[in-house]
Amino acid sequence: MNATKKAWRGVALAVAIALGTTAALGAPAPAQAASTIAFAASSAPVISGSATAGSTLTVSTGSWTPAPTAFAFKWWSDGVAVSGATASTYAVRAADVGKQITVTITGSKAGYTALSRSSAATARVTGPASVAIPAPRVVFDDWMLDTVSGYHVYLSLDALPVEVDEPRYQLELDGSGTWQDIGGVGVGEIEAWATASPGDHLVSFRAVGTLAGRPVVGTPTPRVSHRARGYVQESTPTAVVSGSRITFAWDVREALNGWPEEGGIGYTITGDTDWTPGPAVGSVTVDVGYDKTVTFWMEFGGGADFSSWGEVTATTGHAPSATQLLTSTPAPSIIGTAKVGNILTARTSTWEPKPVTLSYQWNRNGNAIAGATDPTYTVVPADAGTQITISVTGAKAGFTSATKTSASTARVPQPIITGVAPTVSGVLKVGQMLTAKAGAWTPQPVTVTYQWKRNGVTIPGATATTYSLVGADKGATITVSTTGTKAGYPSLVKTSAGKKIA
Repeated sequence: MNATKKAWRGVALAVAIALGTTAALGAPAPAQAASTIAFAASSAPVISGSATAGSTLTVSTGSWTPAPTAFAFKWWSDGVAVSGATASTYAVRAADVGKQITVTITGSKAGYTALSRSSAATARVTGPASVAIPAPRVVFDDWMLDTVSGYHVYLSLDALPVEVDEPRYQLELDGSGTWQDIGGVGVGEIEAWATASPGDHLVSFRAVGTLAGRPVVGTPTPRVSHRARGYVQESTPTAVVSGSRITFAWDVREALNGWPEEGGIGYTITGDTDWTPGPAVGSVTVDVGYDKTVTFWMEFGGGADFSSWGEVTATTGHAPSATQLLTSTPAPSIIGTAKVGNILTARTSTWEPKPVTLSYQWNRNGNAIAGATDPTYTVVPADAGTQITISVTGAKAGFTSATKTSASTARVPQPIITGVAPTVSGVLKVGQMLTAKAGAWTPQPVTVTYQWKRNGVTIPGATATTYSLVGADKGATITVSTTGTKAGYPSLVKTSAGKKIA
């Protein structure tokens, strides 16, 4: 009996040792380190989704025995850990293009040894087939670029669809197809300035950048008309004294620097109590008497914050002792056709009694043209739509001066540029260079710019007289447009015949 009990006790002891406890046998248990158990089975994770910049990859954890209570994730790009990429999904970046993506998952469960498994690598990441960047929001601000005319704007995008390199905003003027960089792109508002000639332009904005070395062009905003302007410049009026009269003349169109000519222009003369509104180009004659000094002061521009001013002071001479009247004061006539670029000549008969000194003043719609005091006058673009006259003043010592004005010319027609479509030469094959030759333009000088197009769509940056054909041109029709511009003339666009690229 004792032998039997001893035998069973030995068996129990062996079992207790195997189970890691002897307390059930009444013996104290020795201290031991906590032990863990390995997972019985696990499978490698599997990545699903397109390995394309801008897309999202998802990992499947696979089958585990027993099932872990938690998984940790770590994504890799060509074996380099991606900072912050610790979720079960991964947004493929532009920086991943050309690389392979893997993921490591680590399963954990209480009492089990944590186990890490890595996926197979994806195919090498490619750039997206297309990236759609929305049109930015645009807010115009009238605070200017100092003396340079242009636009001050606030541009914003909520977000870019993918991680685009070199993101920036661009501006197009008057549908030219030429875009100029004006500032970086960011979430929230970006303040930007862009230069443009003074006056109204059709403007459009867009966001652009590169992705995997390829240009990415965003949707442009609709073209809207907005005035480009700068700080109003100074302008000094002129004064011409004739006896007891003074003629003050001014031309502030250039000084307005883009601000509208309508309103905001006026003048006062010494002794005036009221402000007199005036045009951008004009003159006024006042009879102040002899031996009088008066000051002509004018203000023009965009109100208190953006206006400028100019002044001139003049003094009349002494009164003549006694004067006689000229016996012959014939009205002048104008020889020539009133057309921009043509020369008009004043013709007058004999003034009596000889000799009589004649002076000339050309007028536009009855207002003196500043500086136009010769017997001849070259018609300029500013004369378009107006009528020209010539005033001749005869003066002789001891005689009262007299002024005679001619009949008006016909209205000066609006000038136009004429041009011939350009021609394109070269081998019509990818890798070859095409050369554009502009046609004849008149009246010279005319500034000609170039824009190459593919199937009628502007090719960004292709604004030279030559263009090297690229892969995207294969099978397309290539044209080149020339734009002729000349100060005071409406611009003109001429497009070549299309060339089909083999």
